[in-house]
Amino acid sequence: MKYFLILICTIFSFALTTGCQRGIDCTDSDPTCSPPAALLYVFSACERVFLNGNVQGCPLDLNLQVSTLAGSGTPALNDGVGTAADLNEPNGSTSDGTSVFIADAQNGAIRKVDIATGTVSTIISGLGTPARDVVTDGTFLYVTESGGNRIIRVTLADSSQIVLAGSGAGGTVDGIGTAAQFTFPHAIAVWNGFLYVAQNNGAIRRINLTTTEVVTYAGTAGMSGHQDGPAASALFSQPNGLVTIGSALYVAEAGNNHTVRKIDLATDIVSTVAGSPGVPGDVDGFGTAALMNDPYSITSDGTHLYVTEFGGHIIRKIELPYLRVIRLAGVPGNTGTADGVFDEALFNQPRGIATDGTALYISDTSNHTVRVLR
Repeated sequence: MKYFLILICTIFSFALTTGCQRGIDCTDSDPTCSPPAALLYVFSACERVFLNGNVQGCPLDLNLQVSTLAGSGTPALNDGVGTAADLNEPNGSTSDGTSVFIADAQNGAIRKVDIATGTVSTIISGLGTPARDVVTDGTFLYVTESGGNRIIRVTLADSSQIVLAGSGAGGTVDGIGTAAQFTFPHAIAVWNGFLYVAQNNGAIRRINLTTTEVVTYAGTAGMSGHQDGPAASALFSQPNGLVTIGSALYVAEAGNNHTVRKIDLATDIVSTVAGSPGVPGDVDGFGTAALMNDPYSITSDGTHLYVTEFGGHIIRKIELPYLRVIRLAGVPGNTGTADGVFDEALFNQPRGIATDGTALYISDTSNHTVRVLR
């Protein structure tokens, strides 16, 4: 599928790479820092493009400032501007660069937040609760109606909707369109004419957008575990977040594994990117030496991964060149609603995360708000 360029930026910068930063308090002696490099000046240019449900192409330049974009904190369904609007357990999200679309779980609705103004509007409502995730290709929104065991397609131009796949009955049955069955479909991602859907029971399904054929692509329904290797024999535990970078599908697992996994869509091989399987924690570090606590949702600027940790109440970054995991905002194990820089900010069970290529937009689920990390 071809995606259209909707946002272009050209950045010319000289970068001095002699160490690294971790939040606001990292020094070059920090063991979680990338190995110091020789003095290197880099002249770089990048283009931000809308791709696969987020804006990618330029690494995010974040000051680690958290603010509240939308939501009063009261669980309800009311449109409005900024904190005058109400949401009810916002979950998965996606961005086209101008707006953020939110799966408003307990309202059974898809909400649209205008990034420039903070205006919240309702795209559709009446979905089976909970509505867990949403992704856009620029023409359609694709929604996991977890409570209804279906995948819904919404046309952005007129908000019309159809059932793309799933009969409504719970099960893991391959087939065409509504002849297929899903069990609590959760995360969703789009790439190259396919939708990838992670089920809460450990299976990752794939939908051909041309034929609507549904197949089980990775994992085994009803089997929880941690096993890398060929996709068909791999095991997952509550895969709750998906994002694509090129031909790689990254999976956030909020179950017993506490890991981020990678599926190479060219080779169908699964590997572990970050986190120690079966060991929850909040330790920064490299790859499987880092510890994560219920990584729930995941997005990317095309260079790095950004992850919400539902159990840890924090936002993490995974620098893919080194697989270095660092904390960007929040205090591990502490809940709250505070805005601020780095660990001045507090979250309460953050789930969805999306980027417009400049900032991160976070569904702060139990606070019933949408937060911004710039």
